[in-house]
Amino acid sequence: MWKHSHALASRDAIPAGLAAIAPAAMAVLDWEHAPPQLALHNLLRAQALLCADGRPVLLRRRPAPHLPRHALFPGDFSPASLALLRLAMRALPHARFTLLHLSRASGDGYLQAAGVGDDAVEACRLGAERRARLAARHLAVQAAHPGILIEIRALRQPWPGAVAALARAREADVLVVEGSCGGWLARQLRQARLCALLSQTACDVLLLTTEQGAAAV
Repeated sequence: MWKHSHALASRDAIPAGLAAIAPAAMAVLDWEHAPPQLALHNLLRAQALLCADGRPVLLRRRPAPHLPRHALFPGDFSPASLALLRLAMRALPHARFTLLHLSRASGDGYLQAAGVGDDAVEACRLGAERRARLAARHLAVQAAHPGILIEIRALRQPWPGAVAALARAREADVLVVEGSCGGWLARQLRQARLCALLSQTACDVLLLTTEQGAAAV
């Protein structure tokens, strides 16, 4: 039976130090170290609270009171990512945000398998990166947040390792990730990905969702 240390129903319930950053519509859980499968155990606790309550959940892995100052958000430039980014900015109004987009040219592997030259493959990659940068500028304007930095990187390793590497390099103190309150398969796929990410990082995690399956705020 999972338990949470802080389910924030009102601003008065927020621990000292977090009151400056946590609105009423956010819950805070402390990371539990006892179970052998730490990442899975803590992710399931946060996921259960997210789906039951609907509010963003801050999974706190470092001693309180720790004020998240730099949030890393792995995402794309879709309307869904923009909606998640806005939720995260409301939950962490004093943090600066790095939006990480891991770019891969569509059909890259097929081109290489077909014997297309390296120059042509690289041109496809550069084209995909240019399109991503245009979409990034558009998203930054829509988000209307002065502290957004866009990082566009070529995806050359598994997703969890790429995100973890940038989190360490940029000294991010909170990862913003999407939870899933939808179907079983979607939850399992996202859960496996996030467990791998949590096992490679030590920063806090803000879990949120825009899915209709979550409880209304």
